Amino acid sequence: MKSTLLILLFLFFSITGTYSQAIVLPTVLAGKMIKPDNGFLPGNKFPFYPTVNRFNFQGKKIRVEVLDERIKRKLLYVNCSNLDLTNSSELWNPLFIYRFGDYIDTVFHQSGIATDTTVHDTLYIKLEAIDARQLGSGNAKMHGLCQVSIQYKSFSKEYCDDIQEGDKNSPLSGDDFSTRKTAIRYLGSAAMRDVVEQFLTDFIILK
Repeated sequence: MKSTLLILLFLFFSITGTYSQAIVLPTVLAGKMIKPDNGFLPGNKFPFYPTVNRFNFQGKKIRVEVLDERIKRKLLYVNCSNLDLTNSSELWNPLFIYRFGDYIDTVFHQSGIATDTTVHDTLYIKLEAIDARQLGSGNAKMHGLCQVSIQYKSFSKEYCDDIQEGDKNSPLSGDDFSTRKTAIRYLGSAAMRDVVEQFLTDFIILK
């Protein structure tokens, strides 16, 4: 009942365009709402890719707040690509912010960062855009697009990624056979990995 009510609220605020969802990591609610096989972005079909480079922040504790700014910003493009955003795939679903939060929590844990709600040292991560676009006909290439804005103490920076099939660190070579839905999930996931890794590279100095 509670999950149904939350979903209805998310859809209402999506239509009105007046809502910015925020979650604090780690969150148990994410797994309950989106991991069943018949639910949104089932966990066993939406891969979590580790960062290309490895990081070790030695158990640094930090409070992480993840905010969904997609409706508020209503971006037509991300700053690192000339591809327009369609916002028509399942990635646009308001519940995706929970999958994004799960992703950050997973990558941070792998990198030696402990998300802790009790500490005052707070990192703000704003999801501004996430999409996947397939261009061309015939052997069309799928692009994963992601843009986030991150604030930590006096530091503020925007991170953006446009990754396509066949790129060096892409999960799909371009010759792989995959359905459109699979390609959307794989490239969307890879784009999220890349923006998080860009931040972790900066965080080595910031911490």
